[in-house]
Amino acid sequence: MQYAPVVASALSLCSIAAAQLVNIEFDAGVARWRTVLDGVMGGRSTGRVTQPQAGVLRFSGELSLENNGGFSQMQTTVPGGSLKGAAGIEARVLGDGRTYQFDVRCSDVRLMAGSFQTEFDTVAGEWMTLRLPFEQFRLYSFGRLVPNAPKLTPARVESIGVTLADKEAGAFQLDVDFIRAMSSEAQAPATGSDLPSVAKSAELTTFLSLVEASGLQLPADVCVIDRVMMPETRSIAEIVSQEPRLATLRKAVTAAGLATQLGGENGGPWTLLAPSNEAFDALGEQAITSLLADPSQLANVLSAHVIPSRIRRGDMIAQRSARTLLGRDTVSFSLVDGTIAVAGAGIITADIEASNGVIHIIDRVIVPGPSAAGDMPAQVSKVVSGLLELAIERGVPIFNDGNPEACAAIYEVAITALIDLAYESVGSHAVERLRLALAEGQSEKDATERAWIFRRAMDRVYLHAQDAQDAQDATSQRSR
Repeated sequence: MQYAPVVASALSLCSIAAAQLVNIEFDAGVARWRTVLDGVMGGRSTGRVTQPQAGVLRFSGELSLENNGGFSQMQTTVPGGSLKGAAGIEARVLGDGRTYQFDVRCSDVRLMAGSFQTEFDTVAGEWMTLRLPFEQFRLYSFGRLVPNAPKLTPARVESIGVTLADKEAGAFQLDVDFIRAMSSEAQAPATGSDLPSVAKSAELTTFLSLVEASGLQLPADVCVIDRVMMPETRSIAEIVSQEPRLATLRKAVTAAGLATQLGGENGGPWTLLAPSNEAFDALGEQAITSLLADPSQLANVLSAHVIPSRIRRGDMIAQRSARTLLGRDTVSFSLVDGTIAVAGAGIITADIEASNGVIHIIDRVIVPGPSAAGDMPAQVSKVVSGLLELAIERGVPIFNDGNPEACAAIYEVAITALIDLAYESVGSHAVERLRLALAEGQSEKDATERAWIFRRAMDRVYLHAQDAQDAQDATSQRSR
């Protein structure tokens, strides 16, 4: 019987459409959260939002009281009206014993450094569920209670967040499992307003028959749509063959013999990073012709665009990187100017669902990594190694002296210099890594994390340069 997938799709849409109240979980990553630090006023506190494991957000850093500082905050926007009718905030957290503040900003009350706040205590090492009624929130500006302030209006909430400002210097860490709107009792459905009753009154008899035949349970909320939703049954290969924007990719997949790999007979799941026609055009006609004439090299290039798992755009930043089809190369996910980039490529269209995976159309062809250390010419490997050694030699003491900003600046100059050596000198794969790190680091506001982003990229290129040098030395020894 084929009823269940169709009914499940319809019920899924109903649940989404009917659920107005905020319910933030972190299975799709934490990319929408950002930090605000006391550095805007000269302070030196740090803070970062990461995902230590699937479904959990971690807010961590170090509070500093230097230069009149002393706060670290994470926040995110919420859709307008998404807290209308809510009685408060409910959250499940794992704390460190410190006292935090939950922050709410509203569109009808705009103050400099102002928000509605309420404090909550944590118990070190213990998960606890917080229930924070809106009636407990008070309006503060620059840490001071605002006299004669208006009350918080849930329908006007535009952002929520958590702040640490307990005047205790030192490291902190708060894990969050979920943040939800706390419903008021007045929102309980009245008798006769459940989905079966409403469906009957709306004469949705066919729908009810399908639900009964499928054995599914009806949810409490209801909505009516104007068509039956069908799950996607086409494979990745079928979608590529029918998508005009991927005409060149279709030819390449066929020539490389990958159509079967991405076809319906192979359940995957796969993630296809699909270069658009324009992305292939940027390679030049001669390069495309050469690739199509060499199935082995073509398969090598295309394998860098296939990931043996399903990764949606919302999961990319949390995952940071993924191994490609052959397991030899890795693609990195980064945030560049607020936009997610995949191995330096921009995403034109994301999350095209297929029966055996997901497709993201990208704006450039990804160049696969080198198969050997020889990608970097041996004659420049000593220059590269020397430049990196000098940068690290200068940067490390400065970092250890508590000035990560200056250290990051030194590393950034070194990376920029290596990129300027161009592909022919440093090697395409090394340059690609450096460019990704440069973009990711420049978008990172925390100086410590920025320095480490640059340093990790430099270390990889340094090892690559050493491998090239060792290979050249071994060749020289054999020729003697």
